[in-house]
Amino acid sequence: GGIELRQSAGWTIRDNHIHDLWCEDGAAAPAILAWRSSAETIVERNALVDVHRGIGLGEAQTGLAGEREHPEVTCATSAHVDHYGGVVRNNMIFGGTEAFLEAGASVDSGIFLWSACQARVVHNTVVTNVTPFSSIEWRFEGTVGAQVLNNLVSHNLMPRTGATALTLGNLAEA
Repeated sequence: GGIELRQSAGWTIRDNHIHDLWCEDGAAAPAILAWRSSAETIVERNALVDVHRGIGLGEAQTGLAGEREHPEVTCATSAHVDHYGGVVRNNMIFGGTEAFLEAGASVDSGIFLWSACQARVVHNTVVTNVTPFSSIEWRFEGTVGAQVLNNLVSHNLMPRTGATALTLGNLAEA
């Protein structure tokens, strides 16, 4: 993987350029991931090129003993929450340089919220020259109160497995 935060709070991940994070035989870890009871992560102005999975807030569906609590973020769910609050904004994710395409590499998701409560995904661009599973997705019942606003994506926005999000101003299939 690239940058990974666990049980962190208040971190900002900004102005990074991460490229070529993929495997010829399938999945690779995310380029940027904040999970395992992290909170209020800001991910902004990053450029990701040819990554299998881009930016994620939350990932796990179940908790671990001793995980950090974040009572300052209210989550209206009894499901496990893996990331509290946070924002993913003004990032550029591109998949499809010549070497990436020639290798037959794949894109799973540009941006994902998995068990992420009160998270926001705003003003991002996700463009791929191969069809991803999702350009932006929100997944699992712990994803409540999410906002996916004003993003430009070359493919799809995808709700999955009980997650909810407010979606406004997005341009999909661009």
